[in-house]
Amino acid sequence: MPGAELFKTGVDSYISDWSHTSNYHTNPLVIVRNAGTQKGLMTFDLSRIPPAAEIQQARLNLFIKGRSNVGHLNVTPYRLLRAWDPATVNWDQAGAGQPWQKEGAAAAGVDYDSAGGGTYDMACQDCWISVDVTAIVRYWVAHPAENYGFLLLGSGNVGVEYQFASFDYSDPNYRPQLAILWTGGTPTPLPPGFTPSPTPSATQTLTPTLTPTRTDTPSPTPSPTPSEGVSGAYATIPRMRFPATVGAENFGGMPHVD
Repeated sequence: MPGAELFKTGVDSYISDWSHTSNYHTNPLVIVRNAGTQKGLMTFDLSRIPPAAEIQQARLNLFIKGRSNVGHLNVTPYRLLRAWDPATVNWDQAGAGQPWQKEGAAAAGVDYDSAGGGTYDMACQDCWISVDVTAIVRYWVAHPAENYGFLLLGSGNVGVEYQFASFDYSDPNYRPQLAILWTGGTPTPLPPGFTPSPTPSATQTLTPTLTPTRTDTPSPTPSPTPSEGVSGAYATIPRMRFPATVGAENFGGMPHVD
């Protein structure tokens, strides 16, 4: 059975080479900086996805609330390979008494998987970005016990940091989102408010109902599939098509991907 859902439940933090013992679990922002000096950590609860589901597409949607200057920064999500404790994680340790293999969660193959998801060239503020993480989510669905979340790494030639709204951000409309489209698997009961579309068809394009106010800032470099965008603050996010049996009206406010 096809399914599509916008996952918005999880935990996050970030770690900083500038403050090795600081914990930022309750910070309203997740900060990522070039050269890996500040890195984001983010985990979503994917328990609603049927175990035998085949993931067709998955994208990580993040809202940029601020940046230190107008420089570009590439952000890439990687799959973490070990558990971490949101309340005690920092640059030196994944949890109390549990040091990273290499400080800053920097040991490829031990702290994180070097095969990352897509990369997004960020150059805006008060805007959404959407990054492909299909391969990572497929792995988690096949190995649910290994869902330790994303490690967000920044790279570029300019000294700049970008600040994403976190799960603790005051307005829930800007918090991290994971958009997933799948087929197969045992159906999982839909959450309250979900209803079938009255007139099923082959596919149905979702239309966002939320359009956050934007400041007058440069638009980010288009994503790899810019042909189908949406208006307003979601202009840089491509579309995803969902089965008509899942009511499109119930995905209000969601950035969509194609």
